[in-house]
Amino acid sequence: MLLIMRTSRTYLAVCLLLASCAHVHPVIQESSEVSSAETPAFESDGEGAALQASIVPSAYTGSSLAERALPTGFLEVGDRDAPHTMLLITNHQCGYCADFSVEHIPVLVERYIRPGILRLSVAILPLKKYPGSAEGVVGLLCAAAQGKGWPMHTLLSEGTRIDRELLLKRARTLQIDETAFATCLEDEASHGMLQSQHAWIRSLGVEEVPTYFIDGVRYTGLPYAADLEAQLSEILQK
Repeated sequence: MLLIMRTSRTYLAVCLLLASCAHVHPVIQESSEVSSAETPAFESDGEGAALQASIVPSAYTGSSLAERALPTGFLEVGDRDAPHTMLLITNHQCGYCADFSVEHIPVLVERYIRPGILRLSVAILPLKKYPGSAEGVVGLLCAAAQGKGWPMHTLLSEGTRIDRELLLKRARTLQIDETAFATCLEDEASHGMLQSQHAWIRSLGVEEVPTYFIDGVRYTGLPYAADLEAQLSEILQK
């Protein structure tokens, strides 16, 4: 695997976002091996894959996972003292991102997050080609304010076009206080947090989704299950 050494500035940014650097090498490494597929399995604001139909397992919409909204606006789930971290930068309407949610998130939860090995932070990169993706970020932030960020993220990851009506419908599904949620959607502070989160993502040089960092090592694209397992095993054994 070809590894390209990144600057320590990006490493420090990831550390600040996740509030943990203990298990990360002082310079971040970026893998150029984005996927075993011939076509890179990621999307940006350029040409991208058509939205794929995906169904998120219902077992994860009423999650018992501990969750926290970080000051950056990122959503974190799992044991806050877990020795390893994963930062996933995604988009609710991206087909490859929906596949990541269906194929990999349930496995990560059961094998690594629930046992306290890994904590997962999620950030959403809005893409202009998906109208409503910024609204989805605000909806996620507002759900997180009521302790339902992870279930909301799971529902929005189905890939359905996002607008205010859909967000309110998802809030009702999750039995969120709809009045408080609707107020939050219009709150300037919520939109300020959206801009702050976007700035943090851009500071990491991320323009494609899904992109993820495991203890600071960066990978771009939708991996095969075996590839992701190998990446985790290599890093978590250090």
